[in-house]
Amino acid sequence: MLAPQFRPIVAGPQSFVLGDRLASCRFSYRQTLPAPAGERWVERWIFPAWPDAIRVDMAPLEPERARIQPLSLIAPIRVSAEPGAGYGR
Repeated sequence: MLAPQFRPIVAGPQSFVLGDRLASCRFSYRQTLPAPAGERWVERWIFPAWPDAIRVDMAPLEPERARIQPLSLIAPIRVSAEPGAGYGR
């Protein structure tokens, strides 16, 4: 299967760079499981339903105590559409 090819993004004077100077940035996806398992975090989402939340873990390239450091964020996902479903036409 062919995958789309994209040109590299070039930052310019009007750019807002969110992930500059990071040593790493990792995404994880939360899957809710039936009791008693509860939940688990996976690094690849290969399931037919949407994940319950996404976690973004960031580490700075050069830690500086005087500046706010990148951190971990967890955002719940609230989607009512089924994955792969088309939107009204």
